Amino acid sequence: SAVETRVRKNKLIFDSDSNANELYVLKEGAARLVFQSQSDEQNCKPGSILNASAATEQQLQGMSAKATTLNTRVLAIPMHIVRKLLKEAPQIELRFRESST
Repeated sequence: SAVETRVRKNKLIFDSDSNANELYVLKEGAARLVFQSQSDEQNCKPGSILNASAATEQQLQGMSAKATTLNTRVLAIPMHIVRKLLKEAPQIELRFRESST
């Protein structure tokens, strides 16, 4: 089942070299994504899915995410649950792919 976690400011939520075992949804606070393939960054606000591309591509994260506020909370949903949902509802997978480009 999903687990809610508090992450301290400037601490990693996940690293670019880690396996994508959970889908991370930002519930509160803010986070910064740093993409491995490009030296690009993206700021995220509550409601953002931090690693949607990992859910559809079944690979390593390819980016790292770091909390940027004191009260950052993320919901970690096991990836096997997410991938089952995506298989059953292709329209959701399409939206994930669009959000990760």
